[in-house]
Amino acid sequence: MFGTTHILYLLISFALSAILIYLGKRFIKTEDGHMLAVRIVAIITVLLHISPLWVDYLKNGSAEVSSVMLFPIHPCNVCMWLLVIVTVFRRREGVAYRLIAEFLCLGGTVCGVIGLVFNENFGNNPTLADWEIFKGLLSHSTMILGTVYLGVAGLVKIRLRNVVSVAAGLCLFALDGAVINGIYSLAGLDPCNSMYLIEPPFANMPWLTTPVIGIFAILIALIFTVLFERLALKKKCKEIFTLKNLLDFKA
Repeated sequence: MFGTTHILYLLISFALSAILIYLGKRFIKTEDGHMLAVRIVAIITVLLHISPLWVDYLKNGSAEVSSVMLFPIHPCNVCMWLLVIVTVFRRREGVAYRLIAEFLCLGGTVCGVIGLVFNENFGNNPTLADWEIFKGLLSHSTMILGTVYLGVAGLVKIRLRNVVSVAAGLCLFALDGAVINGIYSLAGLDPCNSMYLIEPPFANMPWLTTPVIGIFAILIALIFTVLFERLALKKKCKEIFTLKNLLDFKA
């Protein structure tokens, strides 16, 4: 991990994403057009995620289904499907849409970047010649493209209330992890450590448990949204720190 191949991939990925986001923002003029772009990216992400089934079958005459294709075990698996779901909303002023979209824009982007930069599969086998490894990086790249585009295209408004959406998304992660771990336990399978509820993600940092990560995530979201409102929107502090601004989904 963080060898020449990995660093070059990251640089190329972020550069291409920036170019595509710029082109989309410049040439797509309608909200529906922007959402169509997100839908295409979301579908591509899912297809990349399950593409080893076709590759292995065409190569070997059979294909083995991995656990992450059947169950949303990792945070990025959940975000990937949420990115598909958010594109089917026709009414984009409702609470459900805003909770999902705002969480994806902030939490989904962070999850995608972490999954891309600290990709466990690539760390264990640092090569792009293996499609299973390469598609893992590509799917994270396309997911990040979609989640960032939600904000850049104006499909999500960065506001203090985003903290509520981030907290709701983290609760969904916890619920998902509990359900998946429970299913594995009932089936008598070895634990899959869904959402890292059983063991922390990094063995050398045992203190970095899921609850601690969640607290950090909420604090980071709070700091980021306050700074954004303060600097980008030029709001006064007394206007920012109000319960109305935190909970108002009509602003």
